[in-house]
Amino acid sequence: MVGLKNFYEVNGYPDAYQGYDEVWVVMRYPKDMSPGFRHVPELAPPYELFKWFQDTKRGGRMMRTAFEEFYVPGYINCLITNPKARNALVSLEAELNRGRSIALVCTCHDESLCHRSVLGGILSYLGYNCETKSGTDYDRYGAMYIAALENSAITKS
Repeated sequence: MVGLKNFYEVNGYPDAYQGYDEVWVVMRYPKDMSPGFRHVPELAPPYELFKWFQDTKRGGRMMRTAFEEFYVPGYINCLITNPKARNALVSLEAELNRGRSIALVCTCHDESLCHRSVLGGILSYLGYNCETKSGTDYDRYGAMYIAALENSAITKS
């Protein structure tokens, strides 16, 4: 099982991630991370994409549209074209295939506007049980990922 969690809700609160074998912090620079958490910055969005979306949110410009039409495809492209991100995603799948339960955490408060929802959607689409705070099904991101992967030069080489 994979769970999508908020860093601030689990960091320092062991009961909040009870039931998970590991907590993967999927952001670039966590502060004061709890002992035992695994830092996986390779699964964080590229800085430029992250900054663009933060600026979009601050400007109040159609966040949901910006997320769906630009951020999600940009993040998926990163997962496909960045070898470190690809390897981290493969490692995550390997851990899940071993029967491990992993919580993916980031500081974004709204999981539906966070790259965790994209990761969760990919994993759910691939058949892994994904627990979301909102109960939302993010499988559409998995379908987008597979379509992009099939169209990428990586699969054609």
